Amino acid sequence: MASIVSCFSKFCLTLFLLVLFHGSTNAKLSTNFYSKSCPNLLPIVKFIVHSAIMKEARMGASLLRLFFHDCFVNGCDGSVLLDDTSSFIGEKNAAPNRNSARGFNVVDDIKSAVEIVCPGVFSCADILALSARDSVTICSWTFPPGLGRFIRGTYNWTSKVYNIQGTDIQREQHRLFICSNKAKKLSEGNWIR
Repeated sequence: MASIVSCFSKFCLTLFLLVLFHGSTNAKLSTNFYSKSCPNLLPIVKFIVHSAIMKEARMGASLLRLFFHDCFVNGCDGSVLLDDTSSFIGEKNAAPNRNSARGFNVVDDIKSAVEIVCPGVFSCADILALSARDSVTICSWTFPPGLGRFIRGTYNWTSKVYNIQGTDIQREQHRLFICSNKAKKLSEGNWIR
């Protein structure tokens, strides 16, 4: 059990550092971005995340992983939440996320609850960041994410989404995956095994 907690802590720290140093935005992120426009945002997110984790303990890790998948592809922009349309292939159902990324229903519940209290004010990308933060807080420790992200509205699906490691990767595929990430300045030491 201690090794699982240690591994989870290392994963959380790695994710936090990746997000901190990898973010590609010119926006000034702030922990109090919604303090005037939607002061109830943080308690609503925390309540729904806490409820989801109490129903299913794995949901905390799932929400953190969902945030990681969002940040890894094209920065923390909420694009992992995008569904397919007739003219657009969404990131949510991309091969590495299909049957792997979980927690979309919790994020949808948060969005619905916040929309009632603060219609049209919040960013889905920030909801995702807050749900990851609260998952980590509820399960272990805390970090303060900067808020103020906005979905870009588009992304380059073919060149980005295949950089995410799916659940069915084999040893040789893993080695190739690590090698391909050298261009991103990520070494094997950056990945939790």
